[in-house]
Amino acid sequence: MFKRRKKAQGALEYLLLIGGAVLIAVIVIALLVGMGGQSRDAAKKQADKANATMTQPTAAQITQVTAKYNDCVAESAANAKDGNAPMTFSWIPGDGSNVLFITDSSGAQLDVNSTATGLTLNPTVKSNILVNVGKIGQCADTYNAYITTTKNNVPVTSMIYPVTWNQQ
Repeated sequence: MFKRRKKAQGALEYLLLIGGAVLIAVIVIALLVGMGGQSRDAAKKQADKANATMTQPTAAQITQVTAKYNDCVAESAANAKDGNAPMTFSWIPGDGSNVLFITDSSGAQLDVNSTATGLTLNPTVKSNILVNVGKIGQCADTYNAYITTTKNNVPVTSMIYPVTWNQQ
């Protein structure tokens, strides 16, 4: 009888050992499947993010604006009926269609080169422009310049660049 108990005990230990190995295998497989699902989701999110950055344009950047008060007054006085005043600007194009806008301190959009809807910029075009300030006294006002870049019907706006007519 003593031998039989030993056999039964050995069989039970063997079954527990196999059961433990199966349990560990199930846990490892569950972890691997769970990680695979997470990396699939993460890869999809990364792909969506990359696709969004490819369709969204890079905004243009205005780097410098030169506007001289005396030029503004002289040009406005000479052309009192149109109120145009010259200014020059430098910019870095965005990757899309670029349109320059200039607004006055109240936010009203001004005509640029006789274009009321914003001046479409071409990187090869000169940066000398005429801004319709309205009347001579407006040369002392502060203006804001910005560029809207559109690509795939998605517009982005550059940072606003404040413009003042320097007394030079």
